[in-house]
Amino acid sequence: MLNEIRKNVSHPILKILLGLIIVVFIFFFGGGGGGQAPNNMASVNGDSISRGEYNKSYDGLVRFYEQITSQPITDALASQLGLRKRALDLVIDRVLLLQEAENRDIEVSEKELDDAIRAQEVFFEDGRYSKDRFVAVLFSNNVKVGDYRDQKRQELITNKLQQAIQSTAIVTEADISEEYLIRNTSMKVAYATFNPDDFSALAETTDERLRDFHAAEGEVFRTAEKRAARYLVFATTDYTGEVEVNEESLLDAYRVRAYSYYEPETVKARHILVKVDSSAEADMWIKAEEKALALKEKIEGGADFAKTAKKVSEDDGTRAAGGDLGTFQRGAMVPEFEKVAFTLQAGELSDPVRTSFGYHLIKVEEHKPARQKPLDAVRDALTGEIKKEKARELAYAAADNLLMDLEDGKTSWDALPEGLKVETTATVEPGQSDSSIPKLDKFTTAMFELPADSAGELIETSEGTYLVAIADYQASSIPPMEQIRAQVEARLRIVEGKRLAREAADKLAKESAEKGWNQALADSGAHAKESDTFTQGGGNIPPLGFSEQAKTALFDKPDVGSVLPTSFEIGSKFAVLSISELSLPDMAELDLERDAIRATLIPQKQEEAITRETERLRAEADIEISANFIP
Repeated sequence: MLNEIRKNVSHPILKILLGLIIVVFIFFFGGGGGGQAPNNMASVNGDSISRGEYNKSYDGLVRFYEQITSQPITDALASQLGLRKRALDLVIDRVLLLQEAENRDIEVSEKELDDAIRAQEVFFEDGRYSKDRFVAVLFSNNVKVGDYRDQKRQELITNKLQQAIQSTAIVTEADISEEYLIRNTSMKVAYATFNPDDFSALAETTDERLRDFHAAEGEVFRTAEKRAARYLVFATTDYTGEVEVNEESLLDAYRVRAYSYYEPETVKARHILVKVDSSAEADMWIKAEEKALALKEKIEGGADFAKTAKKVSEDDGTRAAGGDLGTFQRGAMVPEFEKVAFTLQAGELSDPVRTSFGYHLIKVEEHKPARQKPLDAVRDALTGEIKKEKARELAYAAADNLLMDLEDGKTSWDALPEGLKVETTATVEPGQSDSSIPKLDKFTTAMFELPADSAGELIETSEGTYLVAIADYQASSIPPMEQIRAQVEARLRIVEGKRLAREAADKLAKESAEKGWNQALADSGAHAKESDTFTQGGGNIPPLGFSEQAKTALFDKPDVGSVLPTSFEIGSKFAVLSISELSLPDMAELDLERDAIRATLIPQKQEEAITRETERLRAEADIEISANFIP
């Protein structure tokens, strides 16, 4: 999975897409200001990047990777993927783009800003923008209106700059011809492979050789540090009984969360579809409408709508359920359908409604108007929420007070007040799981980032606050060779096996140039096989596997019978390649694919233009990374 993620994200277009998505994350979740100097993670041409900005970028990046991989991104995996550095790079690129936009005098008017904010559905109420909802959403997320407008303005300015950069991208005839050749030139190769496993037994493993190898490759055998944590849990539930909720605090909380209790207008409906192809002639639409009218008369005459839908509706997705569409809000259906559905009351049947799918008959079974739930309807649930929040605050305060006592030396982990139950985890390496460790990413991060002599660190969760400290610390080390002789020998055989296999493969490639492919094979005793047909644009050399370097070399100056002068590591083996078949496209047929190729290359060239401009800005910028930043 890790290699697949790395391979996919290394694609240049996906890199740009990733950057744009993370910019959205940054702007939506806030952008922070310069902050105090000790909290700055970097500076770009004198403009500071605060720790808060970096943290928001990192959180957004993690969420993005979780979406594309459909798996949680642990701290260990994030470290392997280099997400911390990537997150900081994204914020640096954002600052560079904003600075460049200012240099180009790119601005966003108040009207443009207002229109962009009004177009965001998160601020809609009854299908349209609501200022009250806008303010409520920002307030509930602890974002000031002015700050949000500034962040949105920066987003729009960045978009304008990107559009200006993309407008410079051009697709030349040479680009189209090159892409045509890449797509349509194909070949087969004869290949001989050398497996390192077949050579590992030849490795010299005397004591002297093993000692030399251990000395030279010592870091390979370094053990990971190991740690155990001890912790206390200040559970929210332990403090709930101390919380009282009066009417005033209840009303205040209701006002703040009013938008959460808003129920939009909904319709529960069924439909019958008389399907018509959107490109059909007028007479087909007339016939479909006449059929829908006849069905309406039949239903008005007493036929059951659901049974009729099961028999005649041409919507495969709902026919078996009698045309049941369920309950939906505005925006869920195509506009023509929705406009009619939300004008009908329960039990009403529509006239035929034309959409791009054909003609529909709509029967509304339930129509609920939008409403705001009154306080009394949510009183118990809201009271419970407030109690939990206040209890969580009390739990945090109790943990914080104890941590201050530990830091001040008023108590110690070995002499804690009576009644506090200390838990201790198993001693583990980074990334190693154990049932004794709470399943919290922040907990495992604290385990391996806290100084061994630290009094502790607080981790706040929805269920309470953890106070965590280090219970056991075992530093990383390189064991003496005598202790790990078997491991050193196994590693030596792997390294030597690869070296000897590569040497044998390179020797065959060299001798092929001198003697010819067949003679060199015969002299070496190697056996050749033939690949399947492949193109330069494809990913693999079937059945060998993926090697961008080999593909580039093969298609550089392809010639039947030529042998590549060096071997290539493909999968777990070293391969020597000889072109056995070559098929070149007919350039006279380029016109048939010209428009399709141009359409494919335009967005690619646009993204490449943004990449080049960002790289130029980076090369010319004065960028300083804080010594406190840990990649």
